[in-house]
Amino acid sequence: MKKFIYSLFVLAIAAMTFSSCEDVPAPYNMPQEIEEGEGETTTPLGTGSVSDPYNVAAANQVGAALSAGESTETVYIRGIVSRIDEIDPSFGNATYCISDDGTPNNQFLVYRGYSLGGEKFTSVDELKVGDEVIVKGTITNYNGTIELNQRNEIYSLNGVIAGGETGEGDGTEGNPYSASQALEMIANGENNPDAEVYIKGKVSQIKEVSAQFGNATYWISDDGSTDNQLYVFRGKYLNGEKFTSEDQLKVGDEVVILGKLTTFNDDPQVGTGSKLVSVNGQTGMIPGTEALPYTPSQALEVIANGENDPEAEVYIKGKVSQIKEVSPSFGNATYWISDDGSTDNQLYVFRGKYLNGEKFTSEDQLKVGDEVVILGKLTTFNDDPQVGTGSSIVSLTPAPVEPTEPGLYISGNTVTIIGDATAGSETATLAVADITGLKRQDVVSTLTMSDGSVITFDKNGGRNDPAYYDTDVRVYSDNIIHFSCKKNIAKIVFTCAATDRVGETTATFTIDGTEATYTNVYSKGVQLRITNIVVTYAK
Repeated sequence: MKKFIYSLFVLAIAAMTFSSCEDVPAPYNMPQEIEEGEGETTTPLGTGSVSDPYNVAAANQVGAALSAGESTETVYIRGIVSRIDEIDPSFGNATYCISDDGTPNNQFLVYRGYSLGGEKFTSVDELKVGDEVIVKGTITNYNGTIELNQRNEIYSLNGVIAGGETGEGDGTEGNPYSASQALEMIANGENNPDAEVYIKGKVSQIKEVSAQFGNATYWISDDGSTDNQLYVFRGKYLNGEKFTSEDQLKVGDEVVILGKLTTFNDDPQVGTGSKLVSVNGQTGMIPGTEALPYTPSQALEVIANGENDPEAEVYIKGKVSQIKEVSPSFGNATYWISDDGSTDNQLYVFRGKYLNGEKFTSEDQLKVGDEVVILGKLTTFNDDPQVGTGSSIVSLTPAPVEPTEPGLYISGNTVTIIGDATAGSETATLAVADITGLKRQDVVSTLTMSDGSVITFDKNGGRNDPAYYDTDVRVYSDNIIHFSCKKNIAKIVFTCAATDRVGETTATFTIDGTEATYTNVYSKGVQLRITNIVVTYAK
C-alpha cells in the first residue's frame, strides 16, 4: 500500500506553514527572521479527538483545506513547542509554534492561547521550547494564515493534564495513569488485574530488550528517575508488534503503555502482554491499517489524490448510510458508508461480503446506521471512487436500538435510564454549557432544569465531590444524582462527553413517581461526564 502522504496538499502545506510561523501579517507583530528547517514531511496522523489528537502534519493538512475565514470545530493537536513569540502575563495568553519533532520544520501557529486547562499565563517561564503539549481549539484560516484560533488552551503539558492539583489520570487513552498513581492503585487494591488501562511515564531502567523473543522488560517512573518505579514485564512494541532491535527503547523515552496492573510474588507490575501505544509521542500507526482504519472521507481523498493502490487491501471504518441491495442469492451487498452515517461524502461499497468473507444469507444482516470496518481495495469504476468487489466486513456494530424495557442502557455516549411508567412527550432539560454562576472545578450541589425541577448532586462518601468543568459535570465513584421533578418520571437520558465517559452498567438507579436516584459505580475506572440531561415525563 502506498504511504499516506496527501501529495496534493504538499505545496499548500508548505506555503501555509511558511506563512503561519514565518511571514505573519499584522496584527501579529511576530519576528520575521525565522527559517523553516529542512526535512521530510511527517505523515498526517490522528482524528483530532482528545483520545487521538492530530499530529502537526495532520493539523496543517486540515488547515490547508480551509477557505479564508473558515474554521473547524474544536480539535486536539499534539506537538512539541518549536518557537515562542510572546508570553504576555498582562493579557494571560501566549503565541507560539509547535512541530512534530520540535524543529522549525513544518510548524503550526498557536495564536494567543491560554495555559494548561484554560487558565491565564501568569509568567513568561510557564512554557518553554521543547515542551510537549496537546492544545485544544479551532483551526482557522485568518486571511491566509493557518492557526489555532485565539482563546485556545493547553490540554496537556509534558504529560500533565488539567483537572486537579494532583493531575491524576483515569487510565483512559486520553488521560493515562501516571506510574506513581498505578503503583498506589495496586498497593491499595484498587486495580482490576483483568482490565487493560493506559499508563504514562518515562523509561527509568531497562532490564532487557529481546529481539529473539520480541519483548522488553523495563521500568518506568513519573520523572525518569529510579525512585517509585513501575515494573513492565515482557511488554510488546508499538501496536503489539515484536521488538526487533535493542535500540527501539532507551532510558529517558517517554512512553504510554496499554496493559494490566497486577502483582507477581507481591511485586507490583504491568503484567506480560502489554504493548506500547506511543514512544516520545510517536505512535507508529499507519492510516489504512487494522490499527488505524481510514474514515470514508479519508478513503475518498486518497482515491482523489491518486494515493490508492488498487491492488492493496486496506481497512476502512464508517457507518452504513444507504443500502442499494443485500442479495442472499449472490451472497453479497452493495451499499454506501460515511463518517457519520449521513449521505454526505459517501463511499460506495460494491458487492462486498459479510463478516470474515462469508456470504450474506439474509437481507437484515446489514442496516443503515450499522458501524462497520471493511477490508477491501480502493479503486474507481467509470471514474466513480469505490471499494471494489470482493471486500469483506471485518467487524459490525449494529445501529443502537431505542430501549423500551425498564433498565439502565449505555450506547455510544448516551446513558438511558427507563422506569416502569409509559413515556409521554413532555420533557425537562438541562444543558451543562448553559449553566451560569459556576467556575471550573467548582463542587456541584444543586442544579435547576428547564421547568424548575431540581437535580441534587451528593458526594455520598466517595473520594471526590461532583464537579463542574465548563461543558460537563463530572460524577465520581459513589456519587449520587437525585431528581425531584414536577411530574412522574418515565425516562432519564444523560448525554456524555465521550463514549468512554459514560459511567458503568453496574450503576444503580430507582425511579419512584416524581423522584429518581442514580448512584455511580466506578469498578472499572469509566468516568461519568454529563453534558446534557433530558427527563421524559410519564403519560
